[in-house]
Amino acid sequence: MKIVLAFLALAVISAQGATLTDAQKEKLLEFHRECKESSGVEQIVIDDAKAGKYANDPKIKAHLFCVSKKIGLQNEAGEIQKDVMMAKLSALLNDQEIAKKMVELCAKPDSTPEETSYSVLKCYYQNTPDHVSLI
Repeated sequence: MKIVLAFLALAVISAQGATLTDAQKEKLLEFHRECKESSGVEQIVIDDAKAGKYANDPKIKAHLFCVSKKIGLQNEAGEIQKDVMMAKLSALLNDQEIAKKMVELCAKPDSTPEETSYSVLKCYYQNTPDHVSLI
């Protein structure tokens, strides 16, 4: 596992395209606004999650699941959509192999759809050295 993580760290550092277009950023902000309203999560908790500080808070978990559904990473039932995740990560990281390794490492179901969102995004953040945020 350490070898895989070391490979991922090296590969992500050298990845070129870990950015979103302005239109994608605006759409993501729109999703966050909608999900923040429906979940009732405080902005500071969202900001902390973006910085890698994941609170064990049901509201942030609901928020993350809401955003994950809107992005297409999970369906309504909470099932991980690995093909969508793979496509989005490949585009974001500009490297299909790194994306594949991240999906293999992090795209694992948890006890509830909200826990799954939380675990997947936390795993992704913790295992990328430049901490490209999916939220």
